[in-house]
Parts: sequence; C-alpha cells; structure tokens
Amino acid sequence: QIVDLGIYKGGSIALYALLFMPLKLVGIEYSKEPVEPLNNFIAKNGLQKQVSTYYGVNQADSKQLRQIVGAEFGGVELDLVVDDASHYYAETRSSFETLFPMLRPGGIYIIEDWGWAHWAGDEWQKSKYFSSKSPSLTDLLIEISMLCASRPDLVASLQIEQSVITVRRGSAKFEPGDFKLEQKYL
Repeated sequence: QIVDLGIYKGGSIALYALLFMPLKLVGIEYSKEPVEPLNNFIAKNGLQKQVSTYYGVNQADSKQLRQIVGAEFGGVELDLVVDDASHYYAETRSSFETLFPMLRPGGIYIIEDWGWAHWAGDEWQKSKYFSSKSPSLTDLLIEISMLCASRPDLVASLQIEQSVITVRRGSAKFEPGDFKLEQKYL
C-alpha cells in the first residue's frame, strides 16, 4: 500500500508499480496536467486497478489527502509514503502530519531532496524555486529527530542521507487527524 507525493513525469510511479507490485499505489500531483506517458504505461501494463493518480492536489491539503487515502485504501494502513513533491517546509510538514499516522507500525515515510538548501551551486543557492528566506526541510528533519528521541513509540528510527530522510513508524496508536509534531516531541 503506497502513496507517492509528486508524480512529476511519472517515473517513480512506474518504478514502484514494477518493483513492488503493490496491491494499491496512489500518486498525487500538484500540477493539474495529467502525465500521458504514465497513463499509457498504466494502460499498457493493465495496472488500472492497482495504480491511481490524482492531479491538481496540493500536498498541504490535509482534508483532500485524507479523502483520497480513505477512498483508495478504505482504512487499510499504508506501507510506504514517498514525498518527492514541493520540497517546501510547510507543505511537506503538513503532508507528513497527515500521512505518517496512516502508516502501519514499521511502515516507512521517505522525504526526498530534503537537503536542497545545503547543496552547492547556483542551481540551489540562487534558485528561483527555493528562496533562502523560506524555511528549509532541515527544520522538519530536526523536528522529526526530536520526535524520534522523545517518542520512539511514534518514530522507531530515522535515517539521514544526502538527499533522503527515511522515517520508520513506531508501534504507538494515533488518533485520526490529531498529529501535530510540536505537540508530540519534548
């Protein structure tokens, strides 16, 4: 059971569909424009029942994310969430707070490209997309690490690599819609 935030050109959806052969894979994208090569891939491989895509969805829209996950998974806990969407702090934090509690104990939440604010080169340091005035995902990384230290029953482990954060969910029970990072860590 997989949710992929940030379809972009559809490569990750195709990879996850072939690699994991999930019972259900849901891709969510901010852009309203469907990715025709991905639609063709899904049709060609007969994956219409396993793979669903949603376009024009802001990852920070908790209500819409809950509706999509509820409709697609029917209350079944998620195994994997991959966030390769906006890379903005507020949006990424919002989707983490929405989807992380929906993971099964031991499930994995991945945040891609968290380190953009620290990468060398004008592409990152003078980016027109990522302002040095806006909070970086490093802030979210610190908050998740505080949660891991304070509440290993919520975050069992945290792995940090240059461009990927991998968060493994602990065994604690979550109350639906009641997960705010600042209320959980010490």
